[in-house]
Amino acid sequence: MRQACTLAATALLVSAIGTAYGEATVETKETVITSGQLTYDYKRSIAVFEEDVVVEDPQVRIESDTLTVLFDQTNDIKSVTALGNVRISSENRRAQCRKAIYLARRGEILLNGDAKLYRDRDMLAGNQITFWLNEERVLCKPGRLVIHPQRDGTGDGGIEKHLLGEPGAKERP
Repeated sequence: MRQACTLAATALLVSAIGTAYGEATVETKETVITSGQLTYDYKRSIAVFEEDVVVEDPQVRIESDTLTVLFDQTNDIKSVTALGNVRISSENRRAQCRKAIYLARRGEILLNGDAKLYRDRDMLAGNQITFWLNEERVLCKPGRLVIHPQRDGTGDGGIEKHLLGEPGAKERP
């Protein structure tokens, strides 16, 4: 039997990922994390979701084999780690990797292990992709970028607009 748990604090991860994908941060109604098993260690301030984890939120969907949430002394999120068959999707943007880590204080999202980031048909791929949310910056090691021209032939509108979804980026038909 699958368990469902709502963690309001996990909305921070979802909002951060949505921002990385170019979404304006909007207040969500709820974030629901569903898994085959949930273990919460109050002494260590850690929640571990295992077996077919699905995070559902109005802004983003995250799927993984496990999801670990670490909290600090004030119950704010320190980090979130999704491990195994990680899939993240939001509108026309999606990512996949073996391991995704969100470091709240640093405003970083790390995608590790055969990481791929898609926007429409464009793709950024590498062993590691790092987002710095506060700086609107991405680093990909080693980097491979595939850009498909727009159907109307007007050009690509800028690499970062396609991959990161910067405000004002021209959406494709």
